Amino acid sequence: MNAPSSAPASAAPARRERACKAGAGADGMPPRASTVVIPTTWTPEQALAVSELLDDLRNRLGVMHGSQIHDLLQQEQGSATSNALSTDPDDSDDDASF
Repeated sequence: MNAPSSAPASAAPARRERACKAGAGADGMPPRASTVVIPTTWTPEQALAVSELLDDLRNRLGVMHGSQIHDLLQQEQGSATSNALSTDPDDSDDDASF
């Protein structure tokens, strides 16, 4: 099983925003945000089947769009890094006493 993504938590909203800017879906409606609810009643076998499906989907997306995905992730990480470096050092709480 592949390791979880090491992308910063702030990267996910950027991906969703980019997906929404990409345009309407096949039905002409704008994409909708959704929340995935994972049933607590799944058996270990069902959870494994879903995990294998996600791995297969990730692999197929990598074959089809791997270099573009890589470039986008690098851009997002660069943005997150530059945002972190551009914060005002005077706002830090490093001088707090314990």
